[in-house]
Amino acid sequence: MFQKADKCLRTNKFTEQLEFYRRLMGFDVEQVEGEQQLTFLIAPGGERILLAGTEQKDLSLYLTEVFDQPILGQSFYLSAPSSFYEYRDRVLAQKQHNAEWVETEWGWERLSVTDPEGYVITFWGGRNLSDGQIIAFYDEAPTRLKKALEGLNDQ
Repeated sequence: MFQKADKCLRTNKFTEQLEFYRRLMGFDVEQVEGEQQLTFLIAPGGERILLAGTEQKDLSLYLTEVFDQPILGQSFYLSAPSSFYEYRDRVLAQKQHNAEWVETEWGWERLSVTDPEGYVITFWGGRNLSDGQIIAFYDEAPTRLKKALEGLNDQ
Protein backbone atom coordinates (compact mmCIF):
# COMPACT_ATOMS: atom_id res chain seq x y z
CA MET A 1 0.00 0.00 0.00
CA PHE A 2 1.12 3.56 -0.56
CA GLN A 3 0.68 6.83 1.26
CA LYS A 4 -1.93 9.05 -0.41
CA ALA A 5 -1.12 12.54 -1.69
CA ASP A 6 -2.81 15.74 -0.53
CA LYS A 7 -2.05 17.67 -3.72
CA CYS A 8 -2.93 16.80 -7.30
CA LEU A 9 -1.54 18.25 -10.51
CA ARG A 10 -3.44 17.42 -13.71
CA THR A 11 -1.42 17.66 -16.89
CA ASN A 12 -1.62 17.31 -20.65
CA LYS A 13 2.18 17.08 -20.71
CA PHE A 14 2.77 14.12 -18.41
CA THR A 15 6.25 13.10 -19.59
CA GLU A 16 7.52 16.69 -19.77
CA GLN A 17 6.12 17.47 -16.31
CA LEU A 18 7.61 14.30 -14.82
CA GLU A 19 11.06 15.15 -16.18
CA PHE A 20 10.78 18.76 -15.00
CA TYR A 21 10.00 17.77 -11.42
CA ARG A 22 12.52 14.94 -11.33
CA ARG A 23 15.51 16.55 -13.03
CA LEU A 24 15.15 20.30 -12.68
CA MET A 25 13.32 20.48 -9.34
CA GLY A 26 14.96 17.44 -7.73
CA PHE A 27 11.72 15.79 -6.59
CA ASP A 28 11.75 12.07 -5.85
CA VAL A 29 9.35 9.87 -7.80
CA GLU A 30 7.37 6.93 -6.45
CA GLN A 31 5.08 4.38 -8.03
CA VAL A 32 5.21 5.43 -11.62
CA GLU A 33 2.33 3.75 -13.39
CA GLY A 34 3.31 4.67 -16.94
CA GLU A 35 0.27 3.08 -18.56
CA GLN A 36 -2.08 5.19 -16.45
CA GLN A 37 0.06 8.32 -16.32
CA LEU A 38 0.05 8.41 -12.53
CA THR A 39 3.09 9.30 -10.45
CA PHE A 40 3.70 10.37 -6.88
CA LEU A 41 6.14 13.25 -6.68
CA ILE A 42 7.89 13.78 -3.36
CA ALA A 43 8.95 17.41 -2.88
CA PRO A 44 12.24 18.22 -1.11
CA GLY A 45 10.25 19.19 2.02
CA GLY A 46 8.48 15.79 2.01
CA GLU A 47 5.04 16.70 0.61
CA ARG A 48 3.42 14.14 -1.66
CA ILE A 49 1.91 15.33 -4.93
CA LEU A 50 0.00 13.18 -7.39
CA LEU A 51 0.90 13.96 -11.00
CA ALA A 52 -1.92 12.68 -13.20
CA GLY A 53 -2.67 12.81 -16.89
CA THR A 54 -5.89 14.62 -17.76
CA GLU A 55 -7.54 11.46 -19.11
CA GLN A 56 -7.52 9.94 -15.60
CA LYS A 57 -11.02 10.09 -14.12
CA ASP A 58 -11.25 8.68 -10.59
CA LEU A 59 -8.18 9.48 -8.51
CA SER A 60 -9.78 8.89 -5.10
CA LEU A 61 -7.63 5.81 -4.49
CA TYR A 62 -4.50 8.00 -4.67
CA LEU A 63 -5.63 11.17 -2.85
CA THR A 64 -6.50 12.01 0.74
CA GLU A 65 -10.14 12.81 1.42
CA VAL A 66 -9.32 16.53 1.40
CA PHE A 67 -6.73 17.55 -1.17
CA ASP A 68 -5.51 20.62 -3.02
CA GLN A 69 -5.84 20.77 -6.81
CA PRO A 70 -4.12 24.01 -7.87
CA ILE A 71 -5.35 26.13 -10.76
CA LEU A 72 -2.95 26.90 -13.60
CA GLY A 73 -1.17 30.20 -13.06
CA GLN A 74 -1.79 30.27 -9.31
CA SER A 75 0.70 29.26 -6.64
CA PHE A 76 0.56 26.09 -4.66
CA TYR A 77 2.71 26.18 -1.58
CA LEU A 78 5.26 23.69 -0.35
CA SER A 79 7.47 23.69 2.72
CA ALA A 80 10.98 24.93 2.26
CA PRO A 81 13.46 22.06 2.32
CA SER A 82 15.87 21.93 5.27
CA SER A 83 18.68 23.16 3.02
CA PHE A 84 16.52 25.93 1.51
CA TYR A 85 19.37 28.21 0.39
CA GLU A 86 21.31 25.41 -1.28
CA TYR A 87 18.13 24.25 -2.99
CA ARG A 88 17.35 27.83 -4.09
CA ASP A 89 20.84 28.29 -5.52
CA ARG A 90 20.63 25.01 -7.44
CA VAL A 91 17.20 25.83 -8.90
CA LEU A 92 18.10 29.42 -9.81
CA ALA A 93 21.31 28.27 -11.49
CA GLN A 94 19.21 26.34 -14.00
CA LYS A 95 18.09 28.92 -16.54
CA GLN A 96 15.60 26.57 -18.26
CA HIS A 97 12.53 27.78 -16.38
CA ASN A 98 10.88 30.80 -14.85
CA ALA A 99 12.05 31.13 -11.22
CA GLU A 100 11.87 34.01 -8.77
CA TRP A 101 13.40 34.51 -5.32
CA VAL A 102 11.77 37.06 -3.00
CA GLU A 103 12.95 38.20 0.42
CA THR A 104 11.01 40.65 2.57
CA GLU A 105 12.49 42.83 5.25
CA TRP A 106 10.28 41.12 7.86
CA GLY A 107 11.85 37.74 7.17
CA TRP A 108 9.63 35.94 4.69
CA GLU A 109 11.43 34.18 1.87
CA ARG A 110 9.97 32.36 -1.08
CA LEU A 111 11.12 30.63 -4.21
CA SER A 112 8.52 30.46 -6.98
CA VAL A 113 8.97 28.39 -10.12
CA THR A 114 6.56 27.98 -13.04
CA ASP A 115 6.45 24.47 -14.46
CA PRO A 116 5.91 23.62 -18.16
CA GLU A 117 2.14 23.25 -17.69
CA GLY A 118 1.85 26.67 -16.00
CA TYR A 119 1.52 25.68 -12.33
CA VAL A 120 3.46 27.94 -9.96
CA ILE A 121 5.29 26.03 -7.24
CA THR A 122 6.15 28.24 -4.28
CA PHE A 123 8.48 27.14 -1.52
CA TRP A 124 7.86 29.22 1.58
CA GLY A 125 10.40 29.77 4.30
CA GLY A 126 11.73 32.50 6.46
CA ARG A 127 14.35 33.79 8.75
CA ASN A 128 13.83 33.80 12.46
CA LEU A 129 13.43 37.34 13.73
CA SER A 130 14.08 38.32 17.31
CA ASP A 131 11.20 39.52 19.46
CA GLY A 132 12.73 43.01 19.31
CA GLN A 133 12.75 42.98 15.49
CA ILE A 134 9.11 41.86 15.38
CA ILE A 135 8.05 44.55 17.86
CA ALA A 136 9.92 47.18 15.83
CA PHE A 137 7.88 46.23 12.73
CA TYR A 138 4.66 46.60 14.72
CA ASP A 139 5.81 49.96 16.11
CA GLU A 140 6.56 51.22 12.59
CA ALA A 141 3.18 50.12 11.21
CA PRO A 142 1.25 53.40 11.74
CA THR A 143 4.02 55.44 10.09
CA ARG A 144 4.25 53.02 7.17
CA LEU A 145 0.48 53.05 6.70
CA LYS A 146 0.33 56.84 6.76
CA LYS A 147 3.11 57.05 4.18
CA ALA A 148 1.40 54.45 1.97
CA LEU A 149 -1.87 56.38 2.07
CA GLU A 150 -0.32 59.77 1.27
CA GLY A 151 -1.37 61.00 -2.12
CA LEU A 152 -4.36 58.69 -2.40
CA ASN A 153 -7.72 60.30 -2.94
CA ASP A 154 -11.33 59.19 -3.26
CA GLN A 155 -11.37 59.18 -7.06
